[in-house]
Amino acid sequence: MSLILFDRNALPEPETGAPAAERVVSGDPRFLTWNLDTSEDEKTYAGFWQATAGRDKTTRCGQMCVCVVG
Repeated sequence: MSLILFDRNALPEPETGAPAAERVVSGDPRFLTWNLDTSEDEKTYAGFWQATAGRDKTTRCGQMCVCVVG
């Protein structure tokens, strides 16, 4: 395992997204994702994720999140 440092001031263009309409619980959540590293088996990703206010039912499990801002 190795440590990878990311420079938040030098990010590529993000991917945009939103949950499927049937998963939205409230609000109008929208996402920006900066995928900066992917494991060789493509099961693990690292980067930054940003979301607007809203709530949705997730389809993911096993995530680790560190809040950088807010």
